Amino acid sequence: MGPKKRDKVPIRKPISSFNYSIPLGTSKTYSSLKNSISLRMSTGYPNSLPTPDQVREEQKKKLDQIKREKRKKNGDTTECDAEEDKEDKKEEKITSLEGMKERYNEVTISKIKKEVSALQSKKKEFFWLLKQVITVEAQRKRTETVKSKQEQKPSMGSGSLGGSLGGMGNMSSKP
Repeated sequence: MGPKKRDKVPIRKPISSFNYSIPLGTSKTYSSLKNSISLRMSTGYPNSLPTPDQVREEQKKKLDQIKREKRKKNGDTTECDAEEDKEDKKEEKITSLEGMKERYNEVTISKIKKEVSALQSKKKEFFWLLKQVITVEAQRKRTETVKSKQEQKPSMGSGSLGGSLGGMGNMSSKP
């Protein structure tokens, strides 16, 4: 029977992410290092668990709520409590069905506004393109009319010149 192989322990995080440093001049045994590393590994924060900041915020909210309840029981109400109550109502409204409906309406209204602005910009672009097409067509028609007038004038002029020259030729040939 040879030496037994140790079972591999799954590591949650790479060791380099622990940033564990040993101060110079101190000697630590392997077991103490192993214990400290395993402790750090067991306290790692996966994505599903809340971060320490989130835990503190939740605890603070709970403490504030307990303090408010105590004040209400004692009959001590201040302006701060009224503001806090408004904030609490807003939070409750968001979680309630009415709050969800309002939020849905706000989101749909914002989406509709975005679509309307996009359609308006497309409308402006369409009318700009339409104007360009109209101006190009108008220019094409103008050039066609100018060309047709120029073609008509030289042909009439050359015909009259030819006729007059031909007439002169005929006159000179008669005597």
